[in-house]
Amino acid sequence: MEGDESRSTKNLGRNLIIGLITVYAGTVGLLSQQLAVLRRVGLVTPRKEGSLVFYAVRNDTVGELLGVAQRFLVTASSETSDLLADLRGAR
Repeated sequence: MEGDESRSTKNLGRNLIIGLITVYAGTVGLLSQQLAVLRRVGLVTPRKEGSLVFYAVRNDTVGELLGVAQRFLVTASSETSDLLADLRGAR
């Protein structure tokens, strides 16, 4: 099971980078700067293949932290949506 969790953590890191690309579409320079900051503080590691650079979460602990943050943000977003729906229904 531990191997499955490690793969899940690595996929989370990969998915977060893909998500960043989606969010920062059209602002590649800004995304590049953010990834450089993450690299400098040791949260991601780069791997260059030709003209492409692939980033990976440096270790499982960082991936786990990102997973907790993601779950927290999804829950908070859901609760905020529910509260807004309740407020709109009270009008």
